[in-house]
Amino acid sequence: MQIPILATVGVLNDPFGQEAVHHATWALPVMGIAHMACAIGSLFVRSRRAGSFLVSLGLLLSAALLVSLGGGRTELHFAFFLTVGLISLYQDWLPLALSVALVVGHHLLVGHVASALLYSDPPSTVRFIQYALIHGGFVLGGCAVQIVYWRFTEQAQNESARIRAEAEQALRRSAERYEALVQDSSDVTVVVGGDGLVLSVSAAMERVLGHRPDDLVDTDYNQLIHPGDVARLRSALGDGREEHRTEVRVRHADGDWRWHEMALRDMTGHTAVSGWVINHRDVTERRLAQDRLAYEASHDALTGLANRAELLRALEREGAAAVSGNTGMAVLYLDLDRFKQVNDMYGHEAGDVLLASVARSLHRCVLGSDTVGRLGGDEFAVVLSQIAEPDDAVTVATRILAELSLPVDVDGVRIVPGASIGIALSTPGHRADDLLRRADTAMYHAKRDRSGWRAYVEGMHDPSTPTATLEDDLRGAVADGRLRLVYQPVLSLITGEVTAVEALVRWDHPDHGLLLPDAFVPLAEQSGLIESIGEWVLTEACREMRAWPGVRLSVNLSPRQLDTPESADRLLAVLARTGFDPGDLTVEIAESACIDAPEMVERLAELREEGVRIALDDFGTGHSSLRHLTRLPVDMLKLDQCFVSELNGTQAGSAVAEAVIRLGRILELETVAEGVETAAQAAELTLLGCRSGQGHLYAHPMAATPLAEFLRAHHVAAKMS
Repeated sequence: MQIPILATVGVLNDPFGQEAVHHATWALPVMGIAHMACAIGSLFVRSRRAGSFLVSLGLLLSAALLVSLGGGRTELHFAFFLTVGLISLYQDWLPLALSVALVVGHHLLVGHVASALLYSDPPSTVRFIQYALIHGGFVLGGCAVQIVYWRFTEQAQNESARIRAEAEQALRRSAERYEALVQDSSDVTVVVGGDGLVLSVSAAMERVLGHRPDDLVDTDYNQLIHPGDVARLRSALGDGREEHRTEVRVRHADGDWRWHEMALRDMTGHTAVSGWVINHRDVTERRLAQDRLAYEASHDALTGLANRAELLRALEREGAAAVSGNTGMAVLYLDLDRFKQVNDMYGHEAGDVLLASVARSLHRCVLGSDTVGRLGGDEFAVVLSQIAEPDDAVTVATRILAELSLPVDVDGVRIVPGASIGIALSTPGHRADDLLRRADTAMYHAKRDRSGWRAYVEGMHDPSTPTATLEDDLRGAVADGRLRLVYQPVLSLITGEVTAVEALVRWDHPDHGLLLPDAFVPLAEQSGLIESIGEWVLTEACREMRAWPGVRLSVNLSPRQLDTPESADRLLAVLARTGFDPGDLTVEIAESACIDAPEMVERLAELREEGVRIALDDFGTGHSSLRHLTRLPVDMLKLDQCFVSELNGTQAGSAVAEAVIRLGRILELETVAEGVETAAQAAELTLLGCRSGQGHLYAHPMAATPLAEFLRAHHVAAKMS
């Protein structure tokens, strides 16, 4: 392509061909042939360096021909510099050295033989040598510039290569680290496409669920999910959030269903992933423990029936259903006859066998939609749903009495349980506890009259409790100062030192003697006296406890003491008035009082913000909802004495206590065991991880003066003012 261009330049420079013949005699054929040889040779050589050499030689010959055909014009000599610039792109020393050598050699040879081909004004013999060196010097200078450029370019390329190599190495390390974490993790990682098909699965799938990862790729992910949980998972994937957490049942390779906690992240917009990343771990044991704890907290351990708290919840549910469905509901309150004599004559084990038999009999007498529960001791209750007529409840009560009139074989002894039943029918606007109380009252009338059953009617009072008289006496006790405070120490199960004391109220009744709280606190709550009694207890306890710095004070609160927006402020005002440090006070409240009571929780939070510690009393006997527990402003769990009494060195006996203690440790809550009676119980509690306890093993509740001596004996300084 260059030869026609060079020929055209020659014709334009010598339009009449006066010099063309001269040029053609030797210069054009020789240099043209050499130029073509270089061009053709560069097509066949395999060595990059040899090819660059031939191409460079061809380019230099083209420049030489251009100068010669142009009659040696000065401006055409710049073709050499342009050619050197092109040759420098090879970044190779050999073409540049060739450039310098050819320019100098060309100017020496042609300048000596036919200077007219190089210079429009041919120099003398001496000067053409000088000109050749000058031209060589210019080319050499151009090469020097290129060398500098090469150096900077080479450094930049080396730095770029180094950075790229480091980035690639870091990427490989990151990929290897991620691969190691994913493959060795106990969590299963699955990538699911928008169509629900599995895109990739981590190796943990085979360890955790027994499925080979390769077998799951391109299969429907929902095939692994329990049919009852697929809708919840689909809802999570389609709710528009980038991240979501849920728990579903996943099928194991052996066919079992395992509970898995899943963390889902939407990465469909990432080209490297293009799907949902689902990380899930096996939480079956936790769910089973949670379900077991919830069951044990809502059911009687001996009979498996619902406990009082569960019965009250059933009453609330059935009451709401009765209102919406325009149906009736009834409660049967049942108390066994002569049960105390059975215990006295045949022992408590025989009594337990009889109670379990009664529980089975009650189940046989009711429908599956009804709820049967044990309230404690030998008292049971039945919640009857969908009662069309009041006589329906009477029919069930009669059936139960007939069933319990049959003898039961207890260790070879035939015992007829017998029972008295009270019936209470639901009324509009009734409260669950009121309905249960009415049935209880009717039961006392049935027991007194030996009538088998009685239905509650308005104006019926509990004959065993002269409520009006007790209420009048209780009002006088508050005014006349007949209330007393006693204290029970809480000790460290490890060191034996006293860590706190619990203030307990007693009523010094002029006729009945010293009454425990169970005998008058419910009445105080019904009559509205609990607020004044509670304030007196807190005031006196704070005043007396100021003499024992370093020992925490625990005080029980009734839910009624926190039922107004000013409740927290009133309690804090007592602390300010007595000069008691809020940080040394712990208030105890029943766990059932905090369930579905956001106002109560809010007031407890106000106290906690001021430094007062919050304890859930009798934990495990009420709702024991883990979901609510994590949201409550709580510092301490008090393990109920009914669970402590079951500790006997066996796994079954310690199941609930261990679950509560472990739960407290997980939630970073202190656990205090109540009702510790024996050294064996204390030792087993210590092994289970409980650090504090109270009970008759250490001390009975005592007045302030003996408490001071007890504190001194247990390494707690007490300064009596």
